[in-house]
Amino acid sequence: MKRLLILSAAALILFTGCKANVNTPEIIAQDTQEMTDAIKAIRENTELNLDEKNQQMLACYEAVYNKHAKDSLGMEVFKKLVTTKLWDLETVEANYAKASDLIRNDELIGTKVEAYRNAANVVPGNPYINIEGPNALTGEPLSIADVLAEGKPVLVDFWASWCGPCRREIKNNLLPLAAEGKVNVIGIAVWEDSQEDTQKAIESYGIPWPVIYTGGRKDSPSIKYGVSSIPSLFLLSPDGTILASGNSIGKFKDLLPE
Repeated sequence: MKRLLILSAAALILFTGCKANVNTPEIIAQDTQEMTDAIKAIRENTELNLDEKNQQMLACYEAVYNKHAKDSLGMEVFKKLVTTKLWDLETVEANYAKASDLIRNDELIGTKVEAYRNAANVVPGNPYINIEGPNALTGEPLSIADVLAEGKPVLVDFWASWCGPCRREIKNNLLPLAAEGKVNVIGIAVWEDSQEDTQKAIESYGIPWPVIYTGGRKDSPSIKYGVSSIPSLFLLSPDGTILASGNSIGKFKDLLPE
């Protein structure tokens, strides 16, 4: 209990109870830095477990959002609360319904909210959702269904060429997994500026599995899978049932074929 009472986020004192919507650029800049420092302190606090860290980060973000709900900082905090899923879907919906026009008119936030809604449909036990598009290297039609037709479990990897964590997951986990040959992998290249960027990444990383190129964020099929951050991975059984998901196969390694 003591650990919960001693908030690493000292900046909460500054945020809580402040009068909203009178924020100058200077105040926004100052509060942004204080929030950043507070979140960093929470993450680095070794006395807290994960749940306690999440509770403190949620309290910090909500305090900042309450003060900045109608300005650019509030918009960025709304994105973080949706992306990190520190807000549950019911809370997201309630806050989105009464959010400022700045937030409701932001295309990226709208996409993240829709993805959050769809995440409930892509949980273990549910059937997969097919995605199809051009093969990133050849331009020929390619789909998840094509890879499932080969009769093996399939790992679907949502990634992007510019994503550092995606590169590490590919190098450390996906390449060794693909080399074992027990699971087929298909990449879904999302949120890219150009197909050429995806092609260069495939060649640079030595990716041997097929990759579907899906373009930028607008109308991205990542929304169908509730993906709001990458890498996002989904393990499918040979019949297309979703077995597990996570940001690394380390989260469900025990479900992989031995």
